[in-house]
Amino acid sequence: MTTEKRKPRDKPAPYQRQLKKPKVKDAPATSAHPTTCTSSCPNLTLSDWLSVFAYVDAHPAMPQCDILTTVENEVATSLQDLKNRNRIFGEPPSLDEFLEPAEEQGVGDSLEFEGGDKAIVAAVKQELAERAGEVIEIESDEEEDPEPEVSRVETLALCRRLEGACLQFGLPTST
Repeated sequence: MTTEKRKPRDKPAPYQRQLKKPKVKDAPATSAHPTTCTSSCPNLTLSDWLSVFAYVDAHPAMPQCDILTTVENEVATSLQDLKNRNRIFGEPPSLDEFLEPAEEQGVGDSLEFEGGDKAIVAAVKQELAERAGEVIEIESDEEEDPEPEVSRVETLALCRRLEGACLQFGLPTST
């Protein structure tokens, strides 16, 4: 009887398990229901807030998740419409790229309101009141500026008109 010896083999390395991160439940107690939808754009501009609040006011019975989906679909449809009208050259950006451009990702939290969510809500309500013509002016202790102020709504309207003129007439050429 012949005894054959096997070649010696290295022992396999121990299995490297990835440790699971523990779930931290440090959220404050609230009556809000958690949504299953996730949004890639947590920092909305004031104009975005006004649009969302106008939509929410028009559809009071609609859940927040459905409102988010509807607004995202409208943005995606607008992007595709711009592509069809040859206003976007090349591949149109994805919804995430459009809502959170790479240039703005370095901004961080510098755009936070000092008063937090309450200040945002107050600013949005003030802007909605201005649109509806329900604004009551309150005297302040500060000096009045001699320059006329332009509201955000007027600025947004002027920007849209300027954008339309740029698209209509193109970029100026220096001669």
